[in-house]
Amino acid sequence: MAAVLLLLAIALPRPGGALVAVVATGLLRWGARVPTLVIVRSAAVPFLFLVMTCIAVVPSLAVSASGVRVDGWDVGAGITALQRGAGGVMAMLLLALTTRVPDLVRLLRTVGVPVAVCELGLAMYRMVWVLLDEQRRAVMALSLRGGALGWRSRWRTVVLLAVTLLSRAMRRARRLDLGERLRAPHGLLAARPIHAPLRAAGVVGALAWATLPVAGTLLLRSVR
Repeated sequence: MAAVLLLLAIALPRPGGALVAVVATGLLRWGARVPTLVIVRSAAVPFLFLVMTCIAVVPSLAVSASGVRVDGWDVGAGITALQRGAGGVMAMLLLALTTRVPDLVRLLRTVGVPVAVCELGLAMYRMVWVLLDEQRRAVMALSLRGGALGWRSRWRTVVLLAVTLLSRAMRRARRLDLGERLRAPHGLLAARPIHAPLRAAGVVGALAWATLPVAGTLLLRSVR
């Protein structure tokens, strides 16, 4: 579903990307029951980079012997890039917020990605949670010892906290790696899927949702 929406966001003319973003947001909010705050937080940074990129696309630059100058402003190109990027971002968020990482790794293995690459991705994913867990423990230990938790005091102790956090996280990562090697010496750990099997009604519903951006684009362009 996410792959189909991504292809539609890229292939459809304006305003197809915007309609893809609306459909993906609707699937996240009312289909997958993802809280609105989670969607906003997840999309904030990608949309910030997207807006900055689209602003850079608008001016047309001309290079001459005297230097570089602005030859014009192509607002249409910026709007097209913005709506296509918005559709692509929301399609990928639909995949990321509704699919577990083991299921994504299994999908990558199905399409032929090497096991070493999948293991590296899983290791990076687990390392993020190890770092967050150790950071919470370090901050709790600092507060229990009477340390202040204000932003100014945190900046003063950030170097010491970072060194402690890194050393503790590396020790825990080594224990995690040893446990995984003992449990699965020949490759990835077998993860039991928790999603329900595909049903005909679900496939038809997904295809119906995917046709909404196409129908909306054709309708809006015919009205013009």
